[in-house]
This record gives sequence, C-alpha cells and structure tokens, in this order.
Amino acid sequence: MDVRQLRCFVAVAEELHFGRAATRLHVAQPAVSQTVKAIEKQLGLVLLDRSQRRVRLTEAGALFLTESRAVLARLDDALAAMARFREAESGTFHIGVAAALPPDLVPRLVTRVRDRHPELAVSVHPLPTRPEVAELFDTGLDLVLVREPVRRGPRIDGRVVAREPIGVAVPRAHPLAAAESITAAQLDGHPLAGFARDADPEIHDEVFGALRAAGYTGPGVLHGAHSGAVDASLRLVATGGALSLKLASEVRTFGHSDVVWRPLADVRIEVTVTAAWCPDRMRGTRAEVLRLLPRVR
Repeated sequence: MDVRQLRCFVAVAEELHFGRAATRLHVAQPAVSQTVKAIEKQLGLVLLDRSQRRVRLTEAGALFLTESRAVLARLDDALAAMARFREAESGTFHIGVAAALPPDLVPRLVTRVRDRHPELAVSVHPLPTRPEVAELFDTGLDLVLVREPVRRGPRIDGRVVAREPIGVAVPRAHPLAAAESITAAQLDGHPLAGFARDADPEIHDEVFGALRAAGYTGPGVLHGAHSGAVDASLRLVATGGALSLKLASEVRTFGHSDVVWRPLADVRIEVTVTAAWCPDRMRGTRAEVLRLLPRVR
C-alpha cells in the first residue's frame, strides 16, 4: 500500500462521495473506486458501506481513517523537516563579527566557505561592544567571532581561532624603526594613534594597564578613534604624526610603505579571537563550516 492509496481513501472517507473525492484528487471516479477496492482486498476488510445509494464508513473504515491520517500527518512532518534542512543547506550563514579583529580573519573564512560550499551564502554582521554571546543566537546568527572568552555549555560551544600579539606601528623614518623591538618605556612621550577609551573601556584598560606595569608613563598626545579605524590611524603613522599599537596583520593589510611594525620587547599583549556557535544548529553544511575555522594551539 502506498501514500497515493492512503490519500485516496482519506478523500473518500472525508467526502463520503466518490465523485467529490475524485474531483478533490483530480482523477477519474473509476480510478478512485478501484483504489478503495484494492485497499479493502489487501486488508481483508470492508471499509465503506455503499448500500442505499450512500457511502458510510464501517467501524473498520473509521479506524483505518484515523490511522491513515496519522501516517499522512507524520509523512507531511517529515517532508517539512527535510524542506527546512534543504533550506538550511542552501540558505544564508550569518556571522557576527566584533570590532578590531585581525583584518584577514573574516575575509579568509568567507573565502573558504565560498570555495568549499558555493551553495551557502555568507552574511557578515557587526556586533555591539562586549555583547552577551548567549543572546546573539536569538537574533538569527549562526556563528560569532568575539575578542573575549566564551563560557561553553550545553547551548553554546566555541574555541579560539586566532591569537596575535600587539606591537607598535612606527614611521619608517622614526628612530625607533631601527630597533628590532620596542620597550614600553620607549613609548613615553610619543603621540599615539588608537581607539578612544570610551569605545571599549575594558580592552583599553587592559592594554594600557599592561604597558604601565612594564614602565610606560603615558603618551604626549593620544589621537583617539573608534576601535575599527585601523586605516585612519595608520595613515597618521605614515605621515610621521604618531605611533600606534597595532597587530602585525593590521599593518600588513592596511599599512603604507612608510610604516613598519615592531614587537613589544617587555610586555606581551595578545588579541585572542574566539568563535562561538549553538551546537544544535550546526547540522549538514553548517557543521562543515566549523571545520573551516582556523586552529590555534
């Protein structure tokens, strides 16, 4: 017995009229009659009482209608689930991205996804400063990249995908450019170009607190900008107007021929990027995206 036969019987049982059932199914009436007879023969039961020019369900027919409806409803649920899965496989993968990440991280990931899974579109969304990671997935995001540790649990999983030390972007003609590395104290009195404290107080205090602990006493002038204004601050460095605390990847990506990068000699300040996701959403192609994330020891 197949699904077509079940749908035919349900139509007759609900209409209690072979002609109306045939119209509903868009088939000829004799085909409907033959289908019902074939079902009755297979079951060895009379499902419809056709006497006195009317159609009525027998007790067996009423029971079979209930069971047929349950089977068809379960099938419809399965088809709907597969449709949702198919949509997820070929839909859009939404990534939330915090400010001031290593600049090549997101483009590299998007390129990998596009090359391996061209059926999956990728949409990148900026995140607010210091977001509540658990709440981000209620907005439809599939993956988030943030600059803070993520508390893993039953609903959220994650791992570190990038770790890079902060150094100093220096004008090529500046005396400090001749050094292999720069101490925190050597930054004293030099103008600095960087993001303003109110853009992200926690990261700002972490960075400058570590510098002060290593002997730094403060800049001559602090040229403030929002935390994503890497290009603007490096242009200022290129003119000789300031130094800037930067990642080497930022200088490579946005740098100028008149800018060089030097590591800090006596303090290590790292930018650590964590990817987080909801495990129950990562099925099919979405789970494959996780395998494309960079791995950091």
